[in-house]
Amino acid sequence: MTGKVAAFVAEMLYVVTDLPRGVFHIDQVMTLTPIKPLLRQRAFVEIRVNGNILA
Repeated sequence: MTGKVAAFVAEMLYVVTDLPRGVFHIDQVMTLTPIKPLLRQRAFVEIRVNGNILA
């Protein structure tokens, strides 16, 4: 799963051209929203923030 996410992020970084320049953490330049369908196909994922499940 880590490899699939890394490959998706690498592709998005290549395709998306309006990213800021510099060094950032992934969550600073993209959201999990576009990758959710891929994750749902590959595994059960439950995302929680402060104990609350995200839709």
